[in-house]
Amino acid sequence: MSRIQKVKTVSQFNELYGLPQYHPLVAVIDYSKSGLQDVTRINSDLYSIFIRTGEVERLYYGDGLYSYELGDVSAFAPGQIFGIKSKKPTKIQCIGVVFSPDLILGSPLGRDIISYRFFSYECRTGLKTNQSQRNCILNTLQKIEELIKQPNNDNKGIISAIQKILNICMEIYSTQKMDKNIYHDLLLTQLEREVVNYIYSDLPEKQGLPSVQMFADKFGLTANYFGDLIKRITGISPKTYIQQRIIFAAKEKLTCSTHSIAKVSEELGFRYATHFTRLFSNEVGMSPSKFRRISRLSENADILSIHLKLESEKF
Repeated sequence: MSRIQKVKTVSQFNELYGLPQYHPLVAVIDYSKSGLQDVTRINSDLYSIFIRTGEVERLYYGDGLYSYELGDVSAFAPGQIFGIKSKKPTKIQCIGVVFSPDLILGSPLGRDIISYRFFSYECRTGLKTNQSQRNCILNTLQKIEELIKQPNNDNKGIISAIQKILNICMEIYSTQKMDKNIYHDLLLTQLEREVVNYIYSDLPEKQGLPSVQMFADKFGLTANYFGDLIKRITGISPKTYIQQRIIFAAKEKLTCSTHSIAKVSEELGFRYATHFTRLFSNEVGMSPSKFRRISRLSENADILSIHLKLESEKF
């Protein structure tokens, strides 16, 4: 199996393909400007939406093939695996947008993003656009590129433009028949749902943090076999996958609620607030209290300014 390249940030995505950096949380990626690529599959912490504009090698998604024709749109969520398997450098002809979950943190889109069901391993066929939809998506991508190149980034405008693309994709997804019959992809789809549903319920307060054993039991597998299977499919362990979802939920709660740090940690299932603070600090680079303080510099704080402030005040 080909190697998997981990990409955590927008800047790393741009660097990977030799593209310029304009905004730390979002980028328009035009592969036609990146030359030949020898990177195969990517495990990204970003949301990615691409429209195919020309020839592309066989595209893989998770542990299987992805049907992707000219003019089709593909969408990938944080933590998912996608890319090509090629024995030699190849030209990729797609254009799209990648953005960090932090861009939409605390916004209506941040709360609604889970409702866009095409961000799922069960959707393994490109979303088939008509000419009007293609033109609208391409024009909106151009608008996003113009916005991120402005000295003072209009993040609300960027988010609105991204949501416009997502709404077009959701309209297509709602009427298009998908191939959903591959076991590994169903496993990953169900895992995504189980983890999110658990974290955003009241169960963590009652039962504690979600565990690998908990989800292995749901699938009728041993924890070791389940862990090996998920690691082989995604390139990361189930524990890491679960922690990534917990951290994002923590960021949302710290940004959008007035609950104390201790209460937030309790809502997420931590027995001790110190354990939550340690994990959050290790993953984000600062304590929960510092993250909350900076994210609330003002009620209408600009998302880019917050991000840059966070970067400058990391431990």
